[in-house]
Amino acid sequence: MAKKIWVVLFAGVLFLGLLGFGCSGGDPVVPLPNEQVYDLPEARMADNQPRELLGLWQMVYDVENNTITPIPMRTTEIHLNVREILENPGPLIDLGMDNLLTTALPVVTVDIGLHHPFTGLTEFTGFDVRGIFISRGNWNGWNDASLQIPSASEPRLANADGWTRWWNPTEFLESDSWFGYSDGLLGAPHEWQHFNSILNGYKLFADDIDLNESLDGIDVSQRCIFRDGQWNWRSYVIDFGKIQSNWIIFNYAVDACWDFPAGTPPYDIDDYSVEYNS
Repeated sequence: MAKKIWVVLFAGVLFLGLLGFGCSGGDPVVPLPNEQVYDLPEARMADNQPRELLGLWQMVYDVENNTITPIPMRTTEIHLNVREILENPGPLIDLGMDNLLTTALPVVTVDIGLHHPFTGLTEFTGFDVRGIFISRGNWNGWNDASLQIPSASEPRLANADGWTRWWNPTEFLESDSWFGYSDGLLGAPHEWQHFNSILNGYKLFADDIDLNESLDGIDVSQRCIFRDGQWNWRSYVIDFGKIQSNWIIFNYAVDACWDFPAGTPPYDIDDYSVEYNS
């Protein structure tokens, strides 16, 4: 069966390199793009103007057959940054940490848990929940100079399940709503640190994905569902690169796909259209 790599991106330049899949040359630590770059319509009006989303695609790259299939994303309104929900009224109510290891600095390992806060409300079942590690990024190797990712000396998620543009504060302005970037209580504020990385690594959270499970073995029929009341945990390996001060510089977002289900409560997976997945 052909291996496929899923990449979530906005209109811009297709990002093909993932950890463990890259071309030779350049910085060997950061993911590298395929030699052939595919241009999509610009995601901004002009370089000196605020960015404006014109389109959103998900790309399937078939490694064995060397083909790329663009799939238009469904309505962007079903993507929510639910980070604030998980931290209110406190940072460790619905967002948990365990097994923090700092003995190999600048590499840190930590288990992160997300708890669905709406127990008993099956209408708020989530899909494709991603814990995104947001940092500075000053490396790019594409013809779109704005498509930046962390370099070898900058903080990055070393065991990312994938990379996404969702909720980076450059393109998603800071907001008190669920439709923009907002600082996490455990990270450094964007106002101070200016997190300019456009593509950021994430870990995927779902009821049937274990702490260290590879996404190669997940059951796609379960659609990466995150049911009400559930705790899900993933292990993060974070390389902070060259630490230049007492600050450990990063922030984060939690992306969830959701929309109202059909039918009558209590709702289950079949009441949610497959279009609710990203």
